[in-house]
Amino acid sequence: MPVACCPFPATIRVNSDKGRQPLGQEQLMVFAKRQREGVTRGEITSTIRIWTSPHVKVGGRYKVGDGEIEVESITPIGMPDITPEMAREQGFLGVLDLLKTAKHGNGDNIYLIRFFYIPPKRERGGRG
Repeated sequence: MPVACCPFPATIRVNSDKGRQPLGQEQLMVFAKRQREGVTRGEITSTIRIWTSPHVKVGGRYKVGDGEIEVESITPIGMPDITPEMAREQGFLGVLDLLKTAKHGNGDNIYLIRFFYIPPKRERGGRG
């Protein structure tokens, strides 16, 4: 199930991993509160962002809660590509609901970002 971004204070802080961004700097990726749990359960695997340019990189890993997401792809799409089914998979009532959340700032380029969730090491059987 995909997820879309949200300009509201309910956020998941998303930090790039070491080696992909200078230490001390962080990127924020904001998810609507209603999507956060789905992201960390691995059920939500994409997000629609309306930006001037991509703010994440393919292969980049970003901290989400105790785990991480890794970006698999960034695909520029058009408004007609956003379907009611896609919006519902992202936890929205429909396309209008999704767009109210996804559209913020000056950007007008639409990106479909696919990612997968990587649980913390202790959940993968490693020592945490």
